[in-house]
Amino acid sequence: MDFSEIFLIALALSVDAAVFAFSYGLVLRHSRLKNSVILALVTGAFQAGMPIIGFFGAGKIRPHVEAWDHWIAFTVFLLLGLSILRNTWCGQEGDDDPALRDASLSARSLFIVGLATSIDALAIGACIACMVNPAEGYHCHTILPPAGIIGLTTFFCTVIAFHLSHSVRHLPTKWLETAAGLTLIGLGINTLYQHIV
Repeated sequence: MDFSEIFLIALALSVDAAVFAFSYGLVLRHSRLKNSVILALVTGAFQAGMPIIGFFGAGKIRPHVEAWDHWIAFTVFLLLGLSILRNTWCGQEGDDDPALRDASLSARSLFIVGLATSIDALAIGACIACMVNPAEGYHCHTILPPAGIIGLTTFFCTVIAFHLSHSVRHLPTKWLETAAGLTLIGLGINTLYQHIV
């Protein structure tokens, strides 16, 4: 694969992370630069790491993951979306409390978001492995450049999407948070739909 093909794949893989970042950019009000960079680092790292795992474990992991990867992504996005909706409409107040806004990006949340938005990258790594001549073997120099491009592209797309959400800040907070929650749920439903249909 040449650079242009890898870059297009990287853009496609970064969509889920960018949509998630945009949604959370609507909700998180404090330490925005720090939160955007942390979110971008985590999603970028997962997007870079998953192709490497898929590349070296193509024969063993891919058949098992493909059967239920869409259910994992759907469940994670659904639960995160419902959590935002619950916090918005079930009496959680305190929009000006930094602790409430920053707590949304806990280590656990970051881990499951990174995992959910990078499952497709595992399959890409496996696909790259399928293009390798088995006689030549599976070497790091084959997968590291594509993985790096995918990770960096996701990083920048995530930061940009997170800060683009600031342009709609003039809308009422409760409705923005509702839109963020529904966007995440929609992303999960779309993931499931694409695999079932």
